Amino acid sequence: MPINTSSSAWLWQGREASPEPQRLRDEVLSGLAKVPKALPSKLLYDERGSLLFDCLSTLPEYYPIRTEIEILEQYKREIAAVLGPDCVLIANGNGDNRKLLSGCQEEVRSHIPIDEHLWMLGGRSQVTTRQGLRVVPGYGEDTRRRSRLPCGSEAERRIIHLAGSTFGNLPPREARQLLEAAEELGGPKGGILIGVDLKKDVKTLEQAYNDRLGITAAFNLNILERLNRELDADFNLRWFQHRAFYDSKHGRTEMQLVSLRDQDVCIDGAGISLRAYETIQTAYYYQYALPDFARLAKASGVEVRSVWMDEQRLFSVQYLASARWLKARQLRGSARFDQTTKVEL
Repeated sequence: MPINTSSSAWLWQGREASPEPQRLRDEVLSGLAKVPKALPSKLLYDERGSLLFDCLSTLPEYYPIRTEIEILEQYKREIAAVLGPDCVLIANGNGDNRKLLSGCQEEVRSHIPIDEHLWMLGGRSQVTTRQGLRVVPGYGEDTRRRSRLPCGSEAERRIIHLAGSTFGNLPPREARQLLEAAEELGGPKGGILIGVDLKKDVKTLEQAYNDRLGITAAFNLNILERLNRELDADFNLRWFQHRAFYDSKHGRTEMQLVSLRDQDVCIDGAGISLRAYETIQTAYYYQYALPDFARLAKASGVEVRSVWMDEQRLFSVQYLASARWLKARQLRGSARFDQTTKVEL
């Protein structure tokens, strides 16, 4: 039987191309009834939004994805050694992970890309071979439902790969739930390879989300265009402005849409009023100091075992192991787990 745990659904909630219309309507109206108003960040990633995000990730200002890939490339041999032989890579997000796979072909036996919509996996729905690996598509759904993995993966060493673009979107409580779910899914022999954005100067952070070409602004405004299309809303995009800034109190970069005037909007027959300069929150991107993330990981039942960073310390890739299984191994007197952390936490 496939693995089928309700908690593992946290791993695959990120990019959702087209939820059911009634559920989409409920989520949108619920978010816009809050103070301050908010929309789920997953709604940014329809097909057009994902294409805009891919363009954004190539810009010189936007460092996170580029730097994460550079770290995976630079330290691919060390990462492969930590992952160990014959592991199964389970990855959320867009299912690509090419840089990680290119450096770990001998260690990774199978790759299970999990996403909610097959168009994000290039339409693949059958087992294929890519880069010498067995590629077995799985699928995931939102937190109300269950995620499933293909048969046979229960007995193998499972490495959960969480890209920084997935983890960074989550506030601390949900980030902890994500790590707990990943620890459970990884099992006794598994681990978590995760991208973690690091705290840095405010100028670098704010430039990353306010690029000169306006692609981030188009990406942000696209969420309203999506609601116009899918919920028969009547947002006038000219009456909204993109805004992104660093919130030092919460340790995150926040993305908003600002209403430029008093206005009333209709969403599938429901009326919403906005005042001039009222904001709609669309996304958070959290940054961590290394000790802060280590504490969050420990509270989630995992321990940081290895850390790799770029020279500017903009971003990190970290390997986490289950604290309960490490403790059990110590109690049984098993072999010492190899500590390869590159920095002082």
